[in-house]
Order: sequence, then C-alpha cells, then structure tokens
Amino acid sequence: MRADGAAPPSTPWTGRWSATGPCRGGRRLYEADVDLAGPLADWTAHLSVVRDKAIPLPEPLPELMAALLAEAAEQLNATAADAPLAALRAAGVLERIADRVSR
Repeated sequence: MRADGAAPPSTPWTGRWSATGPCRGGRRLYEADVDLAGPLADWTAHLSVVRDKAIPLPEPLPELMAALLAEAAEQLNATAADAPLAALRAAGVLERIADRVSR
C-alpha cells in the first residue's frame, strides 16, 4: 500500500518465474548473489504439508499410472520426431483427459 492509501501499480503475471532466468540487470539469480536458501526451504516445507494432506491413491494405481505416463511420454517423443503435429494433437488429448479427471 502506498502512503496515499492507493494500491501500488502491479505488473501482470506472465505465468512464468524462474530462479535461473534473467532477473536483476539481465543476470541470473545465482549470478546476482541472491540467497535462495529461505525461499527454497519454504517451498520444501509447503510441499511436505501438501504431501501429508494428500489423499493416498489405492494400490496398485500409483505404479500403473507411472508406467502408463512413462510409456505415453516415450511414444510422444518418438511421434514428435516423425510427426510433430500428431504429437501436438496427442498432447492435447492428454490435456483434455487430465482436465476431465480433475473435475
């Protein structure tokens, strides 16, 4: 909040943030001597809380899903080399499946 009570102007969120991308004067965070220990520790703690509160998947679903996703990734990579538009279509299908399942 500014001294006059107005909210400060905000920069629109671009949807991307990178600890290794340019940030300060075109330099990367690790080149700009920015200490990331605190934020990384906070992020690790947050992930632990989320993981602890997550509902466990029934067995053998985690292993089946991991194998299926690994196979899909392998097939998409092979298809992308030969037919990039087909791989893009397949990625769209996977995205729609994920969207339906998440509802």
